[in-house]
Amino acid sequence: MQFLNFIIISIYLFWTLGLALPAHESKVVERNFGPDHKGYQCGTKKYIMFDIDVAVKNACRAYSYQRKPKTFWSIFRDDSYPRLFPEAKSLKIPSKAQMWPLPPTGLNVVSYNYVIFTPADCKFVKVVHKSHKKKHEKHEKYEICKYVVWPSSWTDIFKPSKR
Repeated sequence: MQFLNFIIISIYLFWTLGLALPAHESKVVERNFGPDHKGYQCGTKKYIMFDIDVAVKNACRAYSYQRKPKTFWSIFRDDSYPRLFPEAKSLKIPSKAQMWPLPPTGLNVVSYNYVIFTPADCKFVKVVHKSHKKKHEKHEKYEICKYVVWPSSWTDIFKPSKR
């Protein structure tokens, strides 16, 4: 048992020493833990393409369930999404495009960011942000999110999503 503890502590010690900076460097050096991230930014929230691809796969699966004949158990399923994207024409997106909410972050319960996809071939089109409807407006307004590339940071090793 003591030998096993010795092995575990040794591995942990060498692993932590590998993360430490060399003694001759007096400043913090930015380390690159992987390639740059590519994705979309809606306001301050950034979505990595991996997370967007997962959302599109889930949306296509849900779309195929909507197309199946209704059964007794289907009344317990939320069929509100995916649904047709209402501003497809004004944003120059294919007319049959569907929208699917991206997962909310932090303490938010509802996400106002949506992935747009074509259900026929299950292809990703855009990421859009729904702005809050004002009293004098009849419909919500959607804005296309920006495609961005940002460097990875040392905190990325603690994030649960697979890259």
